[in-house]
Amino acid sequence: MRGSRATAACLVLLGVLPAGSGQWGADVPGETHRWLLSAGPATAGVIGLVIEVLADDDGVLAFRTGLREAGAGDSVAWGQPAGDAVALDGSWWSLARPVEPLDATTPEPGSLRRLGVDVVEATTGDPDGDGTDEVVVVFRRPFRETVVSGLLPEVVELDGAGRSLHLGLYTPDLAQEWVAGTLFRPVSAVAACDGALALGFASSVDTHDRVAAGAILWGGFGFTSLPGLPDLPGAGDPACADVNGDGRTEPVVINRTPEERTTP
Repeated sequence: MRGSRATAACLVLLGVLPAGSGQWGADVPGETHRWLLSAGPATAGVIGLVIEVLADDDGVLAFRTGLREAGAGDSVAWGQPAGDAVALDGSWWSLARPVEPLDATTPEPGSLRRLGVDVVEATTGDPDGDGTDEVVVVFRRPFRETVVSGLLPEVVELDGAGRSLHLGLYTPDLAQEWVAGTLFRPVSAVAACDGALALGFASSVDTHDRVAAGAILWGGFGFTSLPGLPDLPGAGDPACADVNGDGRTEPVVINRTPEERTTP
């Protein structure tokens, strides 16, 4: 079958052509490696398929596919995962096999009462990447106008009690480090990864359902959402896992069911 031979050929090429280096090389046992395959050079009017794979000694860990148009140089339009995903290098990759998420540590609910807010979700981790764990809290409080809400009032959603939704980082003794004055989408779940947050989104401020998931990265003065990390639709679970073996956890979205998956 033509399709079967093409797949086998791709796997052979991916096994010997390291990405990024542009050179031939041998694998080092115990390390992860990347391979990049372009299905022919892009010429005038031709779009080339690009596949990038992350693998270790046990096989493929994650992959992404994209299109590179003639004249676009090294720029690739990467597609979005149809199933479980990991955020690597500022874009989503498809997970090729199950991962073991980091066990989330939840603060004692009673200790959070002194914040004086309605806590929706709370966890601990190092989302600002400074080497020290913070307490991450998603909460509701009575609405107070901010610069952003004054400029973009349509993005602020209030619940039935007139409360807005926020996300904050606190020290272990609950001293405030950083709080998002305005959230552009209701958050119903959070996982604190190294230098990033994995988020689950609700359909409204009043609900605790899950309609999408996403990831934001710490930028020094707050969190940043990147073009390569759009929200992924469906009730997937946000979590953290060290997928590439670098000792740091990355945002992952797991348990996305077939009916909730989309194609690029």
